[in-house]
Amino acid sequence: MIFKDAAYWHQLEEECAHSDRINLDNLLTLMRDNRDTKFGKAHDFVSIDSVEEYRKKVPVSNYESFRSYVNSMLDGKKDVLTVYPVVNYCRTSGTEGLAKNIPVTYEAFKRYGNAVGYRQDEVIKEFGGKRFIINTFRTDIGKKSSGDLLLSEALFRSLYEDGLLQEENFAGGFATLFSDELIDRLYVKLWVGFATEDVTVLESIFMYDQLIFFTYMSKFWRDVYDGMRTHSIPEEMKIPDNIRKYLLSMPVSDERLDKIQSICESGMKGVAKKLWPGLKLVSGVSNKSYFAEDRMLHEYIGKVDDYYLAYCASECYIATAVADNDFNYVLLPNNAFFEFLPVEGGDETFLPHELEVGRCYKPVITNFSGLYRYLMEDIVCVQGFIGKSPKFEFIMRSCQTLNIAGEKMDIHLVEKAIASLDGSGEITEWTIGIEHEITPARYFIAAVSANGEMGLSPDLSDKIDKKLSEFNPDYADLRQMDYIREPSVLLMCPGSYGYLLKENGLAGGHKKPNHVAKQGFTYQSYRKWVEQI
Repeated sequence: MIFKDAAYWHQLEEECAHSDRINLDNLLTLMRDNRDTKFGKAHDFVSIDSVEEYRKKVPVSNYESFRSYVNSMLDGKKDVLTVYPVVNYCRTSGTEGLAKNIPVTYEAFKRYGNAVGYRQDEVIKEFGGKRFIINTFRTDIGKKSSGDLLLSEALFRSLYEDGLLQEENFAGGFATLFSDELIDRLYVKLWVGFATEDVTVLESIFMYDQLIFFTYMSKFWRDVYDGMRTHSIPEEMKIPDNIRKYLLSMPVSDERLDKIQSICESGMKGVAKKLWPGLKLVSGVSNKSYFAEDRMLHEYIGKVDDYYLAYCASECYIATAVADNDFNYVLLPNNAFFEFLPVEGGDETFLPHELEVGRCYKPVITNFSGLYRYLMEDIVCVQGFIGKSPKFEFIMRSCQTLNIAGEKMDIHLVEKAIASLDGSGEITEWTIGIEHEITPARYFIAAVSANGEMGLSPDLSDKIDKKLSEFNPDYADLRQMDYIREPSVLLMCPGSYGYLLKENGLAGGHKKPNHVAKQGFTYQSYRKWVEQI
């Protein structure tokens, strides 16, 4: 167990031992505090004094049940869903392309605490050195928040405001960690990484972000190195003046620059440990479906322990990692009132301590930000318990079959994007997959054109890219940050498409095509196959 002597871990173990009581206390607190809200009055919170009564009066719901309430809150109305002050609305994609605005309150952030950083801080305490976060959070800590941030951005800002981040622990300080201006982030981060030799923890929100960083390094290391040698940054780089000054003020010896040149010229395999000999931990969200990306990442990193950080969503910080190199998470009892709905069917929900090892469930959360009995579309499998708090592994999203960098691309959004192309019926048949062979990855679409076109179609690639961005804010965000490339569309004739389905196992029941390519159906094998037709 990695946390054996950590004060935070002892505290969490104590909470897990009494998680059944804490879960009930959370419910009763939420009913008491929010009984005079519009939602609380409509559902008679004042008379709810038990889990059974709560289940009778409040149905399991999805975001559409709360959309009108949230819209009222966005219009400035008070005491609608919650009495707790809202500090952020996380904008994310929703079913059929209708964006969701998930409220997050300061009360929720207080409960989340610094669970997001405690393991990393423990490593720094033990080994010294610095945390190197390769994300830049799009908020300026010197200004009022826009209130429309990703959960990670809003949470780190809250941690800063509560004094839970120590600037001296971070490579690049706060100057390169927080910025509300669009910048050439990877250039900045690579400069910081080159200038900071004593990196002990390399971290990101998603592990995939680190793969993007090292891919950028492999292509552009010399540009950054030359800038450090000449003490200059090209004017065309989109970097705010304060960050330019900060980078140029970072002390870098000739010896360090010589070492960077030697390391990078010798190749990128295991480059992380060569650049940062004291590296002990890499940290970021991942799961087993990212196996290919994690394997590619470790070509750059080498043998360093992985810490998979957390299982969280805009709606709630649900669980925290249990151990290094382990995809299991333990439920955080203080963060919500939790129920779970069995995947195999039935309307009865179960409390956390009632779950069965080996069974799969969907979380149903009542959080401290105004969502009540909110059904998550995630599927988790229970692996065991710590005290009375379940330990589980994230399996998948039940409504999601496509994901590159956290964009949560529901297949219905892709169908809607293709159906709404300017030319009516431009694509008549199609299958979509993910090209993992390049970084950043991208979607590729094997399709039949209504007008008989053949070959790569940059025009359709651009159109579909714009539609996906329109319908999925997360995709648009990640495209803007260059975490995902523009999709590739390859057109073929109807006969060859039908043969493609048959030969690659893409035909569903009654020979209906599956819109989502099965695992193993790669872009390169697809291109090679098409060229042979």
